[in-house]
Amino acid sequence: MFKIVHKITAENLIGFEELESWLDENFHLNYKLDDDSIHNQFDFKDRSELDKHGRRLVDNCPDSLGLSLYWIRNSTENYFMGNHIGKLCYYHIWPLFFRKFPLGQIWIIESPKSWVDKIWEDRWKLGKDYGYDKIDPLGFPQEMSGLQIDLFPQNALNIIAYGIYPLISCNFILTGIKTDLTILYIPDRSFKHSQMTEANTLYVRILWDLHHVFDDQWTFDSSRGPKSAINEVILNPIKQLDYFQWFIERIDNRMSDIISIEDYLLREKLVMTVNRAINDAVISVTSELPYISMVFFFSFLDKLANIMHLLKIENSEVDAWKKIVNKDFLSSEVLETLQKVPNKAGEHLTNIITSVVEELEYCELSPEDLRDIRNTHHGYNLTRSGSINRLMTKDGELNNDITLIVTPLILYLFTLPWKL
Repeated sequence: MFKIVHKITAENLIGFEELESWLDENFHLNYKLDDDSIHNQFDFKDRSELDKHGRRLVDNCPDSLGLSLYWIRNSTENYFMGNHIGKLCYYHIWPLFFRKFPLGQIWIIESPKSWVDKIWEDRWKLGKDYGYDKIDPLGFPQEMSGLQIDLFPQNALNIIAYGIYPLISCNFILTGIKTDLTILYIPDRSFKHSQMTEANTLYVRILWDLHHVFDDQWTFDSSRGPKSAINEVILNPIKQLDYFQWFIERIDNRMSDIISIEDYLLREKLVMTVNRAINDAVISVTSELPYISMVFFFSFLDKLANIMHLLKIENSEVDAWKKIVNKDFLSSEVLETLQKVPNKAGEHLTNIITSVVEELEYCELSPEDLRDIRNTHHGYNLTRSGSINRLMTKDGELNNDITLIVTPLILYLFTLPWKL
């Protein structure tokens, strides 16, 4: 369902004629008619225009290595002849990537078009079942949400790209004509991201006026303190390739589970919830503003509890919610999952769980306490038995590092079978 078909390095790109032919075939370089005659031959003029565009891409690439990674990613799709993108990559974009990142790698991941075609077919059925086709005959339910099932693999890859604070470990893009191809760009260094790159902007002034509410990462005057950050040298992406491979295999397994769910409404509900959980997790882990991080942390936990109930792992969402923030569960089942995660990434995520469990013990935060804090998003007029009594014994602080468990919990979710 989601298979790595090529791993490209600076050394094996040169003279890799088999790869060039494979790209030509998968990008339908030469359109063919039913009688097998070539309808659109790639000729000298095409090559001349492609080379001109490629040189322009190279000349305008930013000097910044971090920005150049995104430039290269975006350049992969921004060419008016979609079936020539394979040639553009082979002759211009990928050599540029390796000039910027000599030890980096480019992985091509293939997903059968039949997977997406089946999902789209069932989505049209949903539209008819619920009358959406009468609202928009060419549309389908939830088409503007950005959470559709076919986007699941790309949403999932955001975990290896952005799931470890404060690093950007890789980037990727979906492309291809004959099949769905994901091109994963793995640089030979991680990049630290920061929301606070300028010290004196009007937005920063607004934040200072609000800093008394769950004081933030960038003010450094709260017991919350800054989020614990991993060194970018320790988690160099080229030293985490086994972790990337492990996670891609988990995506593959879950895609097989997804397509095997015959009830297409249940399938839609499950995967849209998973996609929202992933996005909540990414926003929570990447945010340097603890209030935002906390809000999306609890939003993520809500989605994860809903998924675990839907998968019949727990009897109710409340039971699931209490389980996923229980110290015993984190120290056993989640930690056991992380011990199978390769490279320093697994070691770092294991350390996060260990330190969060210690923090929960130190602050005497039980699953009930955390659920009380979560429920205050509706307001403080809480009706759940004992909620106010518990809240009034706490100081209102939530250590910044607690929110970092979202990535370990996502990895745990991805190791579970998704059977309905």
